[in-house]
Amino acid sequence: PIKTFKLPEFPPPLSYQYVQNYYNDLIGLLSKAITTATPDDSALLARYYYLRGLVSSVAGKRVDALGDFQSLYKTDMDIFPAELLNALVESLQVEERRMAERRPDLKRLISHLKRENERERARPVDGGTVKRFELPKKHLHMEDFVRRVQESGIVKDQGTIQRLFEALTVGGYKA
Repeated sequence: PIKTFKLPEFPPPLSYQYVQNYYNDLIGLLSKAITTATPDDSALLARYYYLRGLVSSVAGKRVDALGDFQSLYKTDMDIFPAELLNALVESLQVEERRMAERRPDLKRLISHLKRENERERARPVDGGTVKRFELPKKHLHMEDFVRRVQESGIVKDQGTIQRLFEALTVGGYKA
């Protein structure tokens, strides 16, 4: 069966106050739809949470939006907006972050997002292993310099690396 959700009429003058009232009306209608939806229809419920979260984020109600997106964990992960959530969490004001961290479900969500972001940053780009590049603490001989530059992936060509070594050591390093 097809279910229809009717959007409220948009106010004619596009002023800030009218647009905010429209967002609030839409959030109210979506809230009513969420409370009347049956738990059996989790796909529909997920769409309502998604829409209400989206409208709440646009209306500046970031903590409410995070709560709605958290509810997608329970209903439908296929439409979970991970990038939007990252942007929302990054945009939280100090007081909003405190409010979010007082709610155990949102605190878990924020922690989960942080772990996922760290895991994503540590993931290798080309499928190889991730190596941490450190600047040398002592002078390097040409062979060590060549090996380190090649491992870092900056340059692979040995001739270019040797020219770079000579340029950096002003004619070569004398051991």
